[in-house]
Amino acid sequence: MFCHSIYCDSKSLINKTKKLKKKKRNSQENLPVSLTGGGPTLSPRRRLLIEDLEARIALMPLLQAEADRRTLRLMRQNLDEEAKIMKDVPGWQVGESVFHTERWVPPTLDELYYLRPSSELDNEKFGLQYYV
Repeated sequence: MFCHSIYCDSKSLINKTKKLKKKKRNSQENLPVSLTGGGPTLSPRRRLLIEDLEARIALMPLLQAEADRRTLRLMRQNLDEEAKIMKDVPGWQVGESVFHTERWVPPTLDELYYLRPSSELDNEKFGLQYYV
């Protein structure tokens, strides 16, 4: 139902939360009143869904920062390895971008793991699917 990846779009999660809260406001006339005399009650399932979405939205910056740190660490290791491999090639500039832009272009998994064993790339791509 929802994206379980750390790369899930946070805007879509925020929009889903807003929709659920809007539904809650629009459907409050039809909800039963609690026996204690409080306001209208939400179903336990809807409350848990809203709580889950809000927790996921709150954790999104932390998960994104961890993914960025991992990416930068791999890129630094790749640049060090590239410098070792290409040290005898005249005119080679380590880390020179193949893109003609000043903007950040996120590397693909293949770019991150091209100097590593293929088993690491497979593990990153497929993860726990091997156990299913």
